[in-house]
Amino acid sequence: MNNIKFKEQLTSKRITLKIPTANFETAHMLFDVVNRNREHLSKWLPWVAKNTQPEDSYHFLQSVVKGFNENTKAEYFIYEKSTGDFCGICSAHTHFSPTHKYISLGYWLDKEKCGKGYMTEAVKLIEDDLFAQNTTRLIIQNDIENMGSVNVPKRLGYHLEGIARADFYSEYLGSYRDIYTWSKLHPNIEKQRG
Repeated sequence: MNNIKFKEQLTSKRITLKIPTANFETAHMLFDVVNRNREHLSKWLPWVAKNTQPEDSYHFLQSVVKGFNENTKAEYFIYEKSTGDFCGICSAHTHFSPTHKYISLGYWLDKEKCGKGYMTEAVKLIEDDLFAQNTTRLIIQNDIENMGSVNVPKRLGYHLEGIARADFYSEYLGSYRDIYTWSKLHPNIEKQRG
């Protein structure tokens, strides 16, 4: 798994995933989309409350480039091929310890781009690339009430490992949140377990 190398770009029939550059033009574009989707995203993503100005998005982009260069994460910007529109982000983060190695996937979409299957397509693109590099295990975590997010691992055949009860407190919702953990193993490992 230590030999995994995140790609700079992945593409399918309808979308392109690209690692962004850290510049103010991209930061303003990202901030505008987050700001327009503040109500839509804040329910499920605590970081939205801390993204209050384009400079916050610029600092995020700097961390994206650093993580990609260090090969610890890939924050892919999702672009619609037919229009060139930015749709959202699908990320992959490496997690290593002496006994535990896996990659976690996370994602969000512009509300206007929801319901078109773009996120399922994006996760599948990343999944295929990582499994081709012999990644052992992928995980996805989401709020049990976020059905749009929950449907992605369901559609892609992830295994529901369990629920982390009261995993974190949402200031926005004013409640402790229960979180699903989903996993998918490399097909060869799944066969061995068979």
